[in-house]
Amino acid sequence: MPAEILIHSYEHEPFLKGSICLIKDSPAVWGGMESPPDFVVVIISDATVEQVIHYTENYKNEMIYTLIASNADGRRYSLSVDPKVLELQGEGAGVKLAIRDMLVDNYQAVLVSYTSATATGVFDIPNTDWAALKADVKDVFEQHYIDRYVFSEADVDLALSMGGTVTITKAQATARVIDRLA
Repeated sequence: MPAEILIHSYEHEPFLKGSICLIKDSPAVWGGMESPPDFVVVIISDATVEQVIHYTENYKNEMIYTLIASNADGRRYSLSVDPKVLELQGEGAGVKLAIRDMLVDNYQAVLVSYTSATATGVFDIPNTDWAALKADVKDVFEQHYIDRYVFSEADVDLALSMGGTVTITKAQATARVIDRLA
């Protein structure tokens, strides 16, 4: 049975354009919001859903955090993330963004140092509810999923110009899919 892939074609969020949103058996029923200009559908005529899912698994990045020191005033943590993820997401992503948005706002953390070569941040957190902090750190930092495989912007634009749905073979799909971590 052929597989259908719902692909982001957002113009207002260029970092999502070409990324795979959902995969279903063909013929698939998509919701009203899952249509051009926000999405396109690529039907792969000779691939099963299982084959497509296996090929397009998201890249899972482990964000590593380590308690460096602890005293009566607080704790110092080191947090690192795969530099390839930062390259994909651009400046301000990963460690810096997480610290600013969650640790600084919620826990009054202070960034002590940041090493871009290793994508490692060291920060101090004053005494707080450590159980809540540990749960937040696990939720926010432990895993981060990104779309590793995308279709090129040109291919997405072509699908849009053809009405938002195109049918291709596995060989054609493989030739058009980009591995952003390569």
